[in-house]
Amino acid sequence: MKWLVALLALSFISFIPVVAHADGVFCEYLTTTDCHACPAVSEMLYELHNSNEHFYFVSMIADKNEDAMNRSQSYNVYGYPTAFFDGGYVVVFGKNDKSKYIDAINECMQIEKTLDINLKAKWNENGVSIDATLTSSKKYDGLLKIYVVEPVSRWKDDAGKPFHFGFIGYAYNNDISVDGSREVHAFWNAPYTENIMFIAVAFSHEYEIRYSDPPANNHAFKAHFVDGMAVAKAMPDTPPSIKLIKKPSHIHGYRNVSFEWNGSDDNSIPVYSYRLSGESWHEWGDETEAYYVLPDGKYTFYLRAKDNLGQVTSISCSFIVDTSKPFVVFTSPSNNAVNVPVYKDIVIRFSHPMDRKASISITPPAGYRIWWNGDEELHIKASLKYETRYVLTIDAARPSGQKLHYSLSFTTAPPDTSKPVVLEAEPFYDECYGTIKIKFSKPMDRNIMHGISIMPWIPFVYSWEDNDTLLVIKPINFTIGNYTVHLNNEITDKYGNPLDNYTFSFYITKPRILFTSFENVTLLRHDTLIIKFSHHMNRTSVESALSIYGGNYSITWKDNRTIEITGTWRCGKDTIVIDKAKDIRGIEMDNTSMKFLVPCYVSFNENRSTPSFTFSIFLISIIASYFIMRRR
Repeated sequence: MKWLVALLALSFISFIPVVAHADGVFCEYLTTTDCHACPAVSEMLYELHNSNEHFYFVSMIADKNEDAMNRSQSYNVYGYPTAFFDGGYVVVFGKNDKSKYIDAINECMQIEKTLDINLKAKWNENGVSIDATLTSSKKYDGLLKIYVVEPVSRWKDDAGKPFHFGFIGYAYNNDISVDGSREVHAFWNAPYTENIMFIAVAFSHEYEIRYSDPPANNHAFKAHFVDGMAVAKAMPDTPPSIKLIKKPSHIHGYRNVSFEWNGSDDNSIPVYSYRLSGESWHEWGDETEAYYVLPDGKYTFYLRAKDNLGQVTSISCSFIVDTSKPFVVFTSPSNNAVNVPVYKDIVIRFSHPMDRKASISITPPAGYRIWWNGDEELHIKASLKYETRYVLTIDAARPSGQKLHYSLSFTTAPPDTSKPVVLEAEPFYDECYGTIKIKFSKPMDRNIMHGISIMPWIPFVYSWEDNDTLLVIKPINFTIGNYTVHLNNEITDKYGNPLDNYTFSFYITKPRILFTSFENVTLLRHDTLIIKFSHHMNRTSVESALSIYGGNYSITWKDNRTIEITGTWRCGKDTIVIDKAKDIRGIEMDNTSMKFLVPCYVSFNENRSTPSFTFSIFLISIIASYFIMRRR
């Protein structure tokens, strides 16, 4: 029985198609439409092609194609079907077992191909342009054929099925000479179809080959063995591309509107047609510009391009023509506001984008500077006096020329002489994890350069939030140690009132493990292991740093400090190692190694209250001993 199994296994292995070399194996399958044995061979070759991406064959249908008949005669075909592998290096005649064709492919794989072929094919206006680049490490002379095939042939075999890769002609069939590198250009004149493919094959010098199967006296043919092969499917012609290179902005501001565009295509110069919403399409032509003079309103401009194959690409652009005057939609302070802080920026927001050339006057006179937040919001920083009524006048315009004249009145607040105080600070005598936050009772002067120090010194950056009442300090790097933050009276509020000295401390420590659920505890095979860290940890760092010598496991985070590890643990002692894990600040914890124990016994289930298998055996032994003693 064993020898029979082995024999079957070897038989199965011999029928597995072997992956061919990158050069590939090429087969010319000589056949006719009335050959009774041919359909079965055709299907076997097609099956081998589908299972081996480097094996290709061509169905040379001799009774339907003159070039195929000539090829049959040059091979001096004994009968149909006959498969010529790599130009006749191996020949398989008649209907054979699949293993014959597999052996032929494997034998041809041993041929060292000396010519490298890169093949490209692309549809254009009249057919397919084919470009082949041939390279060889030494001078090469031979024959290049570019087969044109239909993956699903127009002709059917004796079983009524279309041939696979049916040959319909040569795109190129000439002698070649390659010294280093050479380009070959060919053309196949045919209407567009997706059912077409090209196979370029380089053949060597001529050899005389005699048939070995079937035996025949003096039955020979002239062979040119294959030295290189490449396959290409013709890339379809893509629709033209088109792009608007000039178009109006969303709110245009002008009545005159212009468009410009350009386009491109694979193999032709596209033509264009366009229209504005509400009008008909213009005739196809080569125009690349369009002009309109429009009343206010919403519009969409449509543009399309067409190539020589009739493929069309369309794009559109929506816009608004709005020539109305701009107006103010928001101010801070509001008009006629009172008790306006002298430090407060004056903000004016407009209905339209402006040209940023505003003319400003302030009465009574006050110095000022301006900056724009985009094109629609103007900020004015003025040197104002206390308890004074001001009138601000602004003249501005849209880029399209529509003008605005606007006045804003407000009264400033009396002087504020109360000192600011620190309401809270964090971390306050605690661990610093990322930022230091100090909350003040009043809006503060943003310049704190000499008003704050951290000792020992560490580099930091700062920013202001919450209307300049919250100072956020971010250390650039974190070094373990104790630190003191000192604020002095050079920190002032917006009115210049100084802050009383204020001091608080924080510290930075190395992360460590606070708690584990498994040390000094006997575990079951499916128990969950819990590890709690002292700090907020970098999850990715911990997961990559943790390893268990006990098999597969998964990690779940309960929070940034606690992980749960689930798995099926083997019996005995196992070790958990955490190597170079970091917290969220990038501080690395000491390498840690922890052990846990799973007893090596088998239980009926994993409930600790259930007697173990060992205990059960012990109990059975006592009962058996009792009965033995009674029999004695």
